[in-house]
Amino acid sequence: VVATVRETADATTLRLRPNRNWLGARAGQYVRVTADLDGVSRTRCYSVSSSAARRDGLIDITVKTIQGGKVSGPLSAGAYPGMVLTLSQAEGEYCLPEEWPTQLLLVSGGSGITPNMAMLRTLVDQHYAGRITVLHYAPTYDDVIFGAELLDIAEKHPNVSVRFAVTRATPDGDDFSGHFTAAHLDAVAPELAGGEVEAF
Repeated sequence: VVATVRETADATTLRLRPNRNWLGARAGQYVRVTADLDGVSRTRCYSVSSSAARRDGLIDITVKTIQGGKVSGPLSAGAYPGMVLTLSQAEGEYCLPEEWPTQLLLVSGGSGITPNMAMLRTLVDQHYAGRITVLHYAPTYDDVIFGAELLDIAEKHPNVSVRFAVTRATPDGDDFSGHFTAAHLDAVAPELAGGEVEAF
C-alpha cells in the first residue's frame, strides 16, 4: 500500500504497488487480496478500480466496509502506507472487450461501481469517442463512491453522461428516485432495446 484515499464515510481506495510478478489487469477485472489481520490470513476479492491505461505501475482497489466484515472493515478503516498485502493475478470476464462498442451503458449500485469505474477511466484515458452513459444507484449522494470524479468527467467529456438514482434522498435535477427499474433504462438509454448499446 503506497497511499489511501477516503472516498465516502465507509469506502476507501487503497493505492497499491504490485511487485514485478504482476501481469496487469483488463478494465473490470478483480484480484484476490490476502491480508494478515490479527494473526489470521484472510482473502477477499476486490475489483481493480483504476484505469488499465495507467503507466505508473500502481493499481487501485476500493474497499467498502461491510457490517461485521473481517476484512473490509480493517482494510477500509485501517489500511496504511507500507502495509503489505498479497495479490493474485487479475481474474474475471466482466471487463471491456478487446474491440470496443460504439456506445456503452455502465449500470452499478453501491460499491459495485468499482469495475465500471475502471472501464470509464480506461475509456477516458484512451480518448474513446463513443457515447458512454453512467447510471449509478446509492442511498444518498454522500454515499456515491467517486461521485465528484464522475461529475468532473462528465463535465470535461461531452460524450459522457452521468445520472444518479438515490433510494433514501430527494433526487437532484434529472436524477432518479428509488431502485433500479426498466423505466430508468428507457430514460437514459432508449437505444438499448434496439441492441445499439452494450450494457455492463
